Amino acid sequence: MERELDDEQAAEMDEEARSLLRLALFVNAMAKGSASDLLGGLADGIRPRVEELTEGAGQASSSERQASLAQEFGPPPDVASRLREALLGAGPVLRRLILRQLPAYQRAWVSQFEVDSEAPTPERPAPLLIALAERLVREATR
Repeated sequence: MERELDDEQAAEMDEEARSLLRLALFVNAMAKGSASDLLGGLADGIRPRVEELTEGAGQASSSERQASLAQEFGPPPDVASRLREALLGAGPVLRRLILRQLPAYQRAWVSQFEVDSEAPTPERPAPLLIALAERLVREATR
């Protein structure tokens, strides 16, 4: 008969599962071709689960893997400079759309790019321009 887990036990299991997922993502990102060699040294109880997670991570698309890595390990250290570079190359309308996409903490990294109140702003920017702003932010922050 299975017994239900209390909150503390469930939290411990969640933390263990997250640690295993992080290990699988890391191994997949750093040494995809030799993952099984690297995982061979793990304890017998853990290895099959991490191998399964690593295989699943390997089947994900590149963008899905990068998103998972960013979510688990945080943004790359050069995100601020990449955002600045994207904003430097953007015109006033695109710059405003890019800034609108950023959360407050990322806007603080590029505070020198205040939105010019004199810049023309269409009431409804073209969908293509919005998509471009979204893509520039996605590329700069991954």
